[in-house]
Amino acid sequence: MGLLAIAGFAAYWSTLSSYFVGDDFETILKVTNLDQSGALDHAGGTLRPVTWLSFAASWAVSGPSPTAFHVAGVAVHVVNAWLVALLARRLLDEFAPRPRPIDRFLPGLCGGIFLVLPTHTEAVSWIAARGDLLMTTACLAALINWTRPADGSWRRWLTTALFAIAMLTKESAITFPFVLVAFDVFRSRNEGGRRAMFAAIRRPWPEFLVVAGFLALRRALRGNFLGGQDEALRSIDPLRLVAKAAVAVARSLIPGMGGAGWLIGGVVLATVALGAGIKGARDDGPGRGMWWFLGSAVAICVAPIANLGVQATGVGGERLIYLPSAFSVVAAVFMVRPLLVHSKRVTTAALGFVVGLAFISSVVVNGWWVDAGVASRGLIEPSAEWAVDQRVVMLNSPDSIGGAVVARNSLAAASMLLHGWSEPALISEVSSVRLAGPLDRVEVTPGNCDSCVRLRLVEPGSSFAEMGTPGSAWEVPDIDVEQIDERTIEVRLHNIPLASVWYFHRGRATRLPPR
Repeated sequence: MGLLAIAGFAAYWSTLSSYFVGDDFETILKVTNLDQSGALDHAGGTLRPVTWLSFAASWAVSGPSPTAFHVAGVAVHVVNAWLVALLARRLLDEFAPRPRPIDRFLPGLCGGIFLVLPTHTEAVSWIAARGDLLMTTACLAALINWTRPADGSWRRWLTTALFAIAMLTKESAITFPFVLVAFDVFRSRNEGGRRAMFAAIRRPWPEFLVVAGFLALRRALRGNFLGGQDEALRSIDPLRLVAKAAVAVARSLIPGMGGAGWLIGGVVLATVALGAGIKGARDDGPGRGMWWFLGSAVAICVAPIANLGVQATGVGGERLIYLPSAFSVVAAVFMVRPLLVHSKRVTTAALGFVVGLAFISSVVVNGWWVDAGVASRGLIEPSAEWAVDQRVVMLNSPDSIGGAVVARNSLAAASMLLHGWSEPALISEVSSVRLAGPLDRVEVTPGNCDSCVRLRLVEPGSSFAEMGTPGSAWEVPDIDVEQIDERTIEVRLHNIPLASVWYFHRGRATRLPPR
């Protein structure tokens, strides 16, 4: 545990001082304004009181400083890596017919890889994604407890209590009782035949009662069972859903680094395939029930999040596959177990692979989240100069860097949380921009009319994501927007004083210069 803690905080050291990004301000605002919203009344219709209480605790410790939030996130991630190691140990005890000396090190290898896997940077570095971290903690602890001999009723009900906490942390834990069923079913195949399998299916009935109770509570408090997913599930395309699920399963191991990420993933999968081939030839690995269970667990955990979508090449949505990746990592390590058993060089290479993942995670992928924090700070801090509850127009709000969110849904919420605004609708964002880096430049020139302004993104990797063209969701009163090309827009301002117009340039919100 100590080594995991050192490695975890070293890998995410740059995150600890990173600023709030994306939905962070809106989430904290709803949690801290208990008189208006409370832990059970969050925008978006979610029901996550455990997560909101954890945010309230971090706010009580550090206030508007993000440090305590990030320290808590990394600490929970370290605990989850330790739980993954414990789970690997329990699975080896249950399913490995012939233990080998290398088995002493495999659980630690599983925990180490999970700790530094690049696909986890969104869940760890984005404060608003804490629900995924805490849900995984509760689910893994419940499963580990479930795998142990039931030497008393307290242990049985501890699993139920942990699962209830998971459900009140994030709704995507809803399918987890089927993971418990899968474990018992595949374990019972080696023990008692069909009768034992039917007993295994019936055993998690308290967890299914928790699910029923949660859905009833959601219906009573929110008027729906699954929030925004209710309508989406009615019009779902089965083939598209299967494709999304396949991407999510693959991305539980493959880093979101574009083509390079899939190349790394290809090497990993080739190594796993080689290990699987050796296992099939020598049959000295864990029993077949192990693979059926791990595969089922990944599919079960992906099911509730597949429709939300995980980007195939970017970091967007990676928080959703945080729990499934725990089972993917264990499966991948166990598949190469025959290679590790028969070659000390391969064992050394495996440890080097973990170190390489740490480098990629902390320097490359996590760097996008650090850059997003730099851009977010540059956008939010100048808002202290704005007159409270007076109209402000931001011409180009930074949306993301490499998929890491910057200011999505943050400008108005930050003004309310930090500067006491009560009328967030007075802050208008005309467009959002995908940045190539936190210090991207913007050229501002006169447009084709006296009240027109043209904005051109200088960096080749930058582009406009959304804008207030007529009829769009971003349409702003008294402002017309025309897109010239991917990196250029023209904005026409109707009776809006230039003193209230700002734009984002070189990593900072800047007042529009007088003409």
